[in-house]
Amino acid sequence: MSVFAEPEDGDLGRIVTFYSFKGGVGRSMALANVGFLAAMNGLRVLVMDWDLEAPGLGYYFRGLVEPQEARALKAAPGILNLVWDWIETIRRTDDGSELLRYFERFDSGIAFDELVRPLFDLELEEGPACLDILRAGSAQIGEGHTYEEALATISWPTFFTADAGGILLSALRSWAKSNYDLVLIDSRTGLADVAGICTMQLPDEVALCFILNRQNMEGVAQVAGAIRAKREEQVTLRAIPMRIASQGTSEEASARARARRELTTIGGFAGDAVDEDFRALAIGASPNVPFYEALAPIIASDPLTDPLSQNYLRVASELLGRELKMPALYEHWVERVRRRLQPKHATSSYLLELRTQDPERALLEMSHLVESALDAQFEHDAELDDDYIETLVKAAAEISDEAASPYEAIELLNQSLDLLRARILEGGSQFKPFLIDTLTKVLDYSGLLNREDEQALLDEFDSLVAGDPTISTRLMRLRFRRRAARIHVSSRETEAAFQAIADIQKLIDSLDRNSLSPDQVAIRLAGEVDIHLLRGMAYLNDSPDRAVVEFRRGHELASAYQKADGRSESRSELSRLRTDLAINLAVRLEDLLDVEERAHFALEAVRLGSTLSYGGLQFSELAAPILEVGDDEMVLQFVQAAFRPERAAQFANSQARLTRTSRTFFVTATKLLQRLMDSQLPGWEEAAHDTARVSLLVIRYVSRRQATVTIKAQHELSAELQALRQLLLEIGITEADAEFGAAATMLAKPAPARRKGRRLEGDGT
Repeated sequence: MSVFAEPEDGDLGRIVTFYSFKGGVGRSMALANVGFLAAMNGLRVLVMDWDLEAPGLGYYFRGLVEPQEARALKAAPGILNLVWDWIETIRRTDDGSELLRYFERFDSGIAFDELVRPLFDLELEEGPACLDILRAGSAQIGEGHTYEEALATISWPTFFTADAGGILLSALRSWAKSNYDLVLIDSRTGLADVAGICTMQLPDEVALCFILNRQNMEGVAQVAGAIRAKREEQVTLRAIPMRIASQGTSEEASARARARRELTTIGGFAGDAVDEDFRALAIGASPNVPFYEALAPIIASDPLTDPLSQNYLRVASELLGRELKMPALYEHWVERVRRRLQPKHATSSYLLELRTQDPERALLEMSHLVESALDAQFEHDAELDDDYIETLVKAAAEISDEAASPYEAIELLNQSLDLLRARILEGGSQFKPFLIDTLTKVLDYSGLLNREDEQALLDEFDSLVAGDPTISTRLMRLRFRRRAARIHVSSRETEAAFQAIADIQKLIDSLDRNSLSPDQVAIRLAGEVDIHLLRGMAYLNDSPDRAVVEFRRGHELASAYQKADGRSESRSELSRLRTDLAINLAVRLEDLLDVEERAHFALEAVRLGSTLSYGGLQFSELAAPILEVGDDEMVLQFVQAAFRPERAAQFANSQARLTRTSRTFFVTATKLLQRLMDSQLPGWEEAAHDTARVSLLVIRYVSRRQATVTIKAQHELSAELQALRQLLLEIGITEADAEFGAAATMLAKPAPARRKGRRLEGDGT
């Protein structure tokens, strides 16, 4: 088809212009909703923003695309770019063949294809929807002109008379009708030249949007009369009364009558056509219209019962001449769109007040605000000032402290991290301290972090503070480098482990003890000891002889520092490291150390260990060299240290977690009791009672998780338990016999049938 020929409608798409004489009647919102509903019903839809003076149609669809795409969409060229390039080319081209080649770009549609942008970037459950936009234009037009300058420069009468603008519009009309089922044009208000293009040159149909006041009704009536005078019946006119309120009242009836009179006498409408449009196209006033531009079916809690959504669906069906259905919007997709539509700002006073609200509500609201702020980093129209970001991050940190679940706190802090990273990437270097502080807060949840995530956060922290010479920062780096080295060691990443250990050594060397406070000295000393522990752990698999050397050096250093320093905080950290070193020397190097030495280290480990993590989990392994060495006094001391009353409950719980651990404990406890009874050393009976007390606790904990223990394991546990019970009776400890017997009976019972869905396994019903 030549661009000089008038397009033939045939089976081509329909172009509908939405026009209002004055702004503020909801024209753009109606167009956006009609386009969205048509697209969701499987039609190929294009929306064009011809309101060049005040473009903003794309804003209604911003939630449909990812923030990055929304930002790219705002920068995309559009109609004004097209017109400007056309005028410039026409005026500078004298060669007829070159001009024809230029026209061919429009005749083929290439020039238009390059400008349209999709408004859906998600595949919905019903399949991908086609909803495209041709924007008003980009911020820069041509070479060195702002959008506003270019718009003011263009003379639209000259565009038609001297620049062959009609050819461009004819090509645009042909391309749009050929590629889309429905094309919706958002027109300028008033009677300007661009409004004439939208109402007379391009459309098949004009939807005249108005509210029931005198100025609006007279204005659209005049425009309707002008269109009929120019295009006669070539353009279909429809009247869409908007924001109809007070239905059934005398005021509403009077306004309807005035609108009917204006549209029939001035606008050329037939009376029955006006009546039919009022019936089929009127959009009622709604108290649920969102205060920010959005699509009604997205905002509504249920589009099927939402009056505004149903109004737009009715208008879309009427304009298209076919029945459309309200689309089934899937919850996960709607939630994503809604999150993008959240207002990007909250006042500082609101953020401050939010910190005093119910923690659950505060956490949810803060999560939305932080995510919205992150989205705003990629949108020109929602830029956030630095003070707001600072207040937001501080409030998020405080609210995370009150979270009921640590996992919710971590999630909120991670959102803050993403926001701060994005802000810093865009030049906000002043937010680096906030990023460091937030990283530190997240890393405080070390036991709940995924190993890979923790390692990445530790590395990020170190890269951020590597150049900071302050003592406090170097001490923090020392703490986190030690954690990083442990992760590498446990993952058997030997090279990375030794690199982290080298970093630790450099940090220790940079800390002059004479410049440190006593607390800081204690941290430095712990780092010195930890280097040997970490090296030993890294050497264990490939060079156990070198591991022995490192463990010994670390143990000697910890012992010396502990004796020289009387501070309890220092002693606690050094005790933990010394305990870990003793455990490694006692249980991991059987072939390189004699049993007497390993037994001494085992005894030291249980003596030093003040909590479960200091030796409790390795109890049976630590007892092995004690039992093997043949020193009854050492057995007595081991039992007295291991079964101290203050640690009984925590210790027993550790032994009951796994069936294998429980069985090993019962076997070990029986052996220890037998040695105590045979030794008859002073204090052995009290030690036996302590052993019985802890054993009973282990049995109770195991009994509570009976349903998770297999039948085979129950029998094995019962056998070990009976042996322990029999020995206790021989010793004369009878007061716990009843409870031992009850536990043994419980373990001997079949485990309850496990449910599968609503049926019991083996149930034939």
